[in-house]
Amino acid sequence: MLDKIFTLMAPHYCLGCGVKGKILCTSCESDIVEDCQNRCLKCTAPIFDHCKTCRLPFSKSWRSSQREGTLKHLVDAYKFQSMRAAARPLARILAACLPALPPGTVAVPVPTIPKHIRQRGFDHTRLIAKQVARLKNCQYQELLARRNNTVQFGQNAKTRRAQAAEAFACPAGLSPKINYLIVDDVCTTGATLAEAAKVLKAAGAQHVWVAVLTKHDKFDIMKR
Repeated sequence: MLDKIFTLMAPHYCLGCGVKGKILCTSCESDIVEDCQNRCLKCTAPIFDHCKTCRLPFSKSWRSSQREGTLKHLVDAYKFQSMRAAARPLARILAACLPALPPGTVAVPVPTIPKHIRQRGFDHTRLIAKQVARLKNCQYQELLARRNNTVQFGQNAKTRRAQAAEAFACPAGLSPKINYLIVDDVCTTGATLAEAAKVLKAAGAQHVWVAVLTKHDKFDIMKR
């Protein structure tokens, strides 16, 4: 209700074309989805759902696009300008790049550190993961807990890997028969996704997948 009131008082303008009405218009959203090309999160080679060359701690992965153009503006507005309304179009974009998921699949958000939740006023990854779960008719569970609250933004790849290695815990035993889909917004070095997958597998999961909106190609990622 509050979102509708604020939209009437201060309407959004599309971050792609500038048209009044939505933070991302239908046409610009369709353009992003049509440009989606899944690539390996390590070697960046085009893939369907897994890379036949790279050894990764998750068996399947999907990403919507490289972080550029309209998608970059949308993600940055969501994360750095607390533009909560961006959650729905971002979730739709990610969901559109995923295949039909098996019944019983569980969407698992990468937990955000409390400092960033306070800054934004919401947990950005949780909102996207909940919407993706709804759109793909799967379950949603917050299975990962934070063991530390280190900030990775601005850190180099080596520091990110070291921080990620101690970042997560999974308090409950997981079923080896269920597919767990880790959901995140941006992949930079890949360290966070890799460690999250390792923690779920250590808790009993056998089928761990990853879905991420976009990635930086600045770093070599997921070095062994």
